Amino acid sequence: MNRTRPTSRTDAKLLFQLAPSTLYLLVFFAIPGFVLLLYSFWQKKGFSIERVFTLKNYLTVLTTDLYIRVTLNSLIIGLSAALLAVIISYPLAYGLRFKLRRYQSTLLLLIFVSVVGSYLARIYAWKSILGQKGLINQILLYAGLVQEPLSFLLFNRFAVIITLTNLFVPFAFLPIFSAFQNLNFDVVQAARDLGAGPFQVFYRITLPLTLPGVLAGFMYTFIFATSDFVVTSLMGGVSGLMVSKVIADQFGIAFNWPLGSALAFVFILTLASGYLFLVGLSRWLNIRGAGA
Repeated sequence: MNRTRPTSRTDAKLLFQLAPSTLYLLVFFAIPGFVLLLYSFWQKKGFSIERVFTLKNYLTVLTTDLYIRVTLNSLIIGLSAALLAVIISYPLAYGLRFKLRRYQSTLLLLIFVSVVGSYLARIYAWKSILGQKGLINQILLYAGLVQEPLSFLLFNRFAVIITLTNLFVPFAFLPIFSAFQNLNFDVVQAARDLGAGPFQVFYRITLPLTLPGVLAGFMYTFIFATSDFVVTSLMGGVSGLMVSKVIADQFGIAFNWPLGSALAFVFILTLASGYLFLVGLSRWLNIRGAGA
């Protein structure tokens, strides 16, 4: 009896501590997700929703060319933005960890400020930079390189990718920088003392030890960028149309909530498949690295 009391009290205390977060997830994620799932199996009839089980919405999503193309376009944009964010963040994290220690606190503060800064302000800033009267066109006109403003810089896939990359670089940087913080510099120095060149040190030591942070940063950026709604609405145009905009239109314009729900769940499963693939890749690389 005396042995079980502390355990029971510990379990009760743990459950009490987890209750707020569990309630939050239940109210704001689990229940709305379940309702959305129910809607995806119903169908729209005129101006009302018929609560009869059907797979018609999922068949429509999986067989309609528009939805397939928009989903692929979203994945291309998300992958491009995530790759660019990681390419920018990796050398930045390396520099802060090993080369710019004196200014590390100041630069980290600036990066954190950019995370909490106005989301819309940065989008409109890029809109003003890429627009016909924006900074780039003004420089080109002043230099005499063009006779009239370039119109292809805005309202396309390029503009969406550039803007998303700028928005989500901090989310790629933070996991990568955390991985560099856990990297023991003595190991790197030992490899150099044993005659390893810069490329060998990077390929065999630095990259494998920081790869979990790279994959985490890539996945965060990929999910955020692929599912973004505001950027594609303000800067996307036809070639920059993403599935989030189509889902929002099904709910807000077409009022076809069942189809919008089915499209949302298909997209969620697609992102989940990408996440599981990266997790499996990370584990395979770790096993391969340990075996080497």
